[in-house]
Amino acid sequence: MNLRRAHRWLGLALSLLLCVISITGILLVWKPEYIRFTVADAGAPLQTSNLEIAQSVDNILAVHPADSVRLIQVQPHDLSLYKVFLVDQQYAWHAQGGELVQRWSNNERLEAWLLDLHHRFLLGNTIGLNMAGFSGILLVPLVMLGFYLWWPNRRAASFTVLPQGSRPGQLLRSHRNIGVISVIPILMVAITGVILVYPVESARVLLGDYANRAKPYVTVPEDSTLQLRTQDKLNYALAQFPAARIRSVRPPNGDFQTFIIGLQQAGSWHRLGRTEVTFSNGKPVEISNALQQDTNKRLFDFMFPLHTGLLPLWYRLLLSLFGLLLLSVGGFGVVAFLKRRFR
Repeated sequence: MNLRRAHRWLGLALSLLLCVISITGILLVWKPEYIRFTVADAGAPLQTSNLEIAQSVDNILAVHPADSVRLIQVQPHDLSLYKVFLVDQQYAWHAQGGELVQRWSNNERLEAWLLDLHHRFLLGNTIGLNMAGFSGILLVPLVMLGFYLWWPNRRAASFTVLPQGSRPGQLLRSHRNIGVISVIPILMVAITGVILVYPVESARVLLGDYANRAKPYVTVPEDSTLQLRTQDKLNYALAQFPAARIRSVRPPNGDFQTFIIGLQQAGSWHRLGRTEVTFSNGKPVEISNALQQDTNKRLFDFMFPLHTGLLPLWYRLLLSLFGLLLLSVGGFGVVAFLKRRFR
């Protein structure tokens, strides 16, 4: 089988999966806006004081049964909400005062369903997740092979993006041109997606023995003063990182017996933070400063916002464009093939 034929059949095999991934990915980039319009009070002014956050966390914990709260995200996407992760794939939105706004299971909300479709094709972690992962892996040689096939004729190429007609040759010209100009964006989306699907395996490849190395960014605090109230813990955490924002609270539950506060420092590349202050039985026992991690680890963590669009508006617009480019490349190629096959 020659290279051109291999490119054609590999592209056809991936076309439907990549179409689903592209469309759902574009929609998920704008998830914060959808939540803002569909969840009550999501657009209210943010309450960011320690006292307000502590009262909200305490009220949230009082609503749900003991040990059922896995994680509380504080104002995700800078919305005036708290997202609560519960046991048995249950979730809840809470208002800033801690009042329960909505509770759902699995992918009952539209954005959760879209994420499940994007990440697992609604087929679970065994089949669907691996389908998504291998789609991303195979997309890399597919794009590189297409670029290789184009390269010898690059001097005579014209970069007309939209097809000048509906004939197969015209569609293939647009397929080729869009593919060439979007090689780097498509590779970026594919590689970061694979890292998110296979984080442990990717870390072994990209970070080597990082997990086994000394961790100078993790320190044991000298002050072991008892911090009983949630507000005291938040005050202590922000005293360590005065310019940071509280991003999450992980209360003790069936899996973890510690109380962990997640923070985002001003220089963090990751909107979820990765800086943590851990308490055990009310005493601070560990401080993890994400900004002191090795650059390669920070870059690895940056793959998450890079793929999901948890970055400023200009990048989300750009990421949506990347999704449209991938959708166009696959769409023009498949339609051209079908026209030639069944004319």
